[in-house]
Amino acid sequence: MKRSALLAFFALNFVAAHLFAAERVLLRENMDSDTSQWIGQKGDGSVPLFGQFIADPLGSDKKVLRFDKKVMGGDFFSKARFKAGKYRLSFDYLGTCPAKNCGGVIGISSDFPGRTTWLAGTAAGFPHTLRDSHQWQHYDLTVDAAFNFHLVLEHWVESAGAVGSVHFAGIELAALDEKGGVMAAGASTDYRNLTLESKVLQKPMRVQVYLPQGYDAKKKYPVLYWLPAFNNSESDALYNTGLGGLADELIAKGQLQPMIIVAPQADNSWYTNTASAPSERTFRSDRFGEGRYEDYLLDELIPWTEKQFAVDARPAARWIGGISMGGYGAVALALRHPTTFSRVGGHSPAILGAGRANYRFGEFVLNWLYPDAATRSVRDPMLLVKNAPLDGMQFWLDAGEQDFEILKESKDFAAQLKLRGAQYQFSSGAGGHDSFYWNEERLNRYLRFYGGI
Repeated sequence: MKRSALLAFFALNFVAAHLFAAERVLLRENMDSDTSQWIGQKGDGSVPLFGQFIADPLGSDKKVLRFDKKVMGGDFFSKARFKAGKYRLSFDYLGTCPAKNCGGVIGISSDFPGRTTWLAGTAAGFPHTLRDSHQWQHYDLTVDAAFNFHLVLEHWVESAGAVGSVHFAGIELAALDEKGGVMAAGASTDYRNLTLESKVLQKPMRVQVYLPQGYDAKKKYPVLYWLPAFNNSESDALYNTGLGGLADELIAKGQLQPMIIVAPQADNSWYTNTASAPSERTFRSDRFGEGRYEDYLLDELIPWTEKQFAVDARPAARWIGGISMGGYGAVALALRHPTTFSRVGGHSPAILGAGRANYRFGEFVLNWLYPDAATRSVRDPMLLVKNAPLDGMQFWLDAGEQDFEILKESKDFAAQLKLRGAQYQFSSGAGGHDSFYWNEERLNRYLRFYGGI
């Protein structure tokens, strides 16, 4: 890690997130099993963890975490994401660095990576100093986190320090009450991982459902169908973005009506009926589900949801949205079924305009979704919007300022909505096709668009 990187990181990838577990100690890592509580700096598994659990080099019977590669960005991020507040963070540290600039760093980050506050390290300038004493040192820190965060472990790499010189053990994070005592965490966000046996797709389909705190089966709740992005699972779209936790917070503040959020398994299908029988296509390293995915969503998922949960089945209380491929699916499905949804969100939507084929699978997807002019006329949102009934629907189109082609397509689509006299809004902001744009503030805005009070 370079010194200039210690004060701030910028998030570049769509990320995972979570809230409190319902227990007194929120995170405990004894290094006695595996690295399942941790993930690399991009938050999607694409960056490996440059460390491993090993036997204590000083001979005790405990296991410890050792950073084992001298590389830039050897971050360990906790998969769990914790609310802003006061905490006790305790851990053991063993440093054996031969150089002054070598050693470990521990802190909290809003993202993978994101806004980062470093709590302790071996160099000057940290609130607490870690000692490279060649002996285990125990630390108890009080953390006053101003934002929702992941715990971050790091090591210096620009110095002459030898590989294997930084070790952590016995990490524990607990919430504190106002008097400084350890308190029980709040109720965990309610995510349900379920399976729907699809007849049209001839296989079980995973569904993740968020239920608001205090969910009452005797009431009726509006529902948001939240469609995953390309190569994202239903859990990536909902649990890993922390969307349910953000909804809990907004509901508690009186800014969002209690609502249900449903994220379906997508299989890179683009939410379209591409074949009468289910199969799979492969292009380079990407897999694309073929079959009646549109029929599955409309004819199976929605009725199943309304049967399983206390859903307000009126179109006025049924919303659909998503990011990237999910944004395309939301817009296309709403235009093809104009009386089904009342609020439609195309967030950085991959609308696939006629001229765009210059990304890794662009030409393949264009030819696959639009094999001829007749098929395109009933699938392309830019053509559908010219004639579809739009009464009763509200749209939100948005994209990052550096998401150049998708930004242009979103503006073009918004212009068509304006010509049709539709209810819509368009917005943009700093960022590209990444989590710097799809940050927590923007996810909160998305939620308020659908169910804001």
